[in-house]
Amino acid sequence: MSTSPSSRRGAATYAHRGSSGMAPENTAAAFELAIAEDADYIETDVQLSADGEPVIIHDVTLARTTDARLAFPDRAPWNVHDFTVAELKKLDAGAWYDGDFTGQHILTLDELLDLLGDRVGLNLELKSPAVNPGLAQAVVARLRRRRDWISPDVRPQPLIVGSFDEQALRDFHTQLPDVPVSLITYDVPAPRKLADLDGWIFSVNPDIHRLRRDDAARVIEAGMALVPWTVNSRELWRWCLDLGVGGMITDYPSALKTMLHDHLDG
Repeated sequence: MSTSPSSRRGAATYAHRGSSGMAPENTAAAFELAIAEDADYIETDVQLSADGEPVIIHDVTLARTTDARLAFPDRAPWNVHDFTVAELKKLDAGAWYDGDFTGQHILTLDELLDLLGDRVGLNLELKSPAVNPGLAQAVVARLRRRRDWISPDVRPQPLIVGSFDEQALRDFHTQLPDVPVSLITYDVPAPRKLADLDGWIFSVNPDIHRLRRDDAARVIEAGMALVPWTVNSRELWRWCLDLGVGGMITDYPSALKTMLHDHLDG
């Protein structure tokens, strides 16, 4: 499996839903801040609207990160896939975090790609395929219309597509085999399973709080990148570097970048 460009500082910085420790997750504000903070990748989530549009949001419901309860009080439980993209565009996705972010909106995948351009890499998670049937195929179809995002010889910044759902990843990989894919997990897979992943999975992304040193070593020895989530403390950042991770998914890309600079200089 080909590798993505590594960070000059020993590990790539993945901005978790953008710079989500400092701005409302998965919004233009969070993405722009992460780019300004020199993140190597934007890590974000894609689902489908009721009319089949790929949209950028983490939760399968709108209740936590939008004003859907107020805007559509009779539409509980406010599942993303029950709303058309036009309806989703009416929602405020920033005020829940802080009033200064009032007016932020849910982005479509096309809008996200336009916003990022060639300024930063993208780690796109196929979110909850079980409740978003056809998600992998919809993302493939959209990316095929955005050839600059899937042409390694054209694109200076890489695209990685990930999921907890291995079948969704296989479906995606079968159709776009040149795009690296990442398996998101809670625990590192058992040795036999890890061997099955070798050759088509670029990275394994485990929960940092369940990651053990010997499991980390198994991933790296198998030739895959280790990119844990969500790594938010200086102590864990240093431990990850000691493990030899390929990257870290964090809510605080600026602070991680500062630590990586200090580590390199030290």
